[in-house]
Amino acid sequence: MEACLELTAYAATSALSAALWLAYAPSAKAVERRFGWSPSQVAALGLWPPVVALVGAPLAPRIVDRLGGARQTTTCCALLVAIAAAVRVVPGDASLRLGLAHAGGAVNAVAGVLILSTPAVVSRLSVSPPRRGGAAAWLLA
Repeated sequence: MEACLELTAYAATSALSAALWLAYAPSAKAVERRFGWSPSQVAALGLWPPVVALVGAPLAPRIVDRLGGARQTTTCCALLVAIAAAVRVVPGDASLRLGLAHAGGAVNAVAGVLILSTPAVVSRLSVSPPRRGGAAAWLLA
């Protein structure tokens, strides 16, 4: 039962991280009108995950190991996703909100990279070598 709860928490954190990343694209026109941001400013918000992934992906498995494994990494990522969501609702003028949107995007991107590296670490530590690829794919699915 405990493993099911851990997998549920992992899946929920991963889904919330992806939802936060994708939130601005469907509402770009409304965001532009509401805050007075240019289309390029709104489009730049979607660049955080790929940029952080390119820089952070090689380090992510080591960070997951340092955090203590899948449970601690999932908890840390859930906290990062909550912080990323919270900074989006801080009131202020358009320039402050844009800065907070970028800060939230960067924090959420870190959570996304860590949560997506967790299956590889779990399969490396818990599954025999011939079955590791399948275990990591199952966790990511």
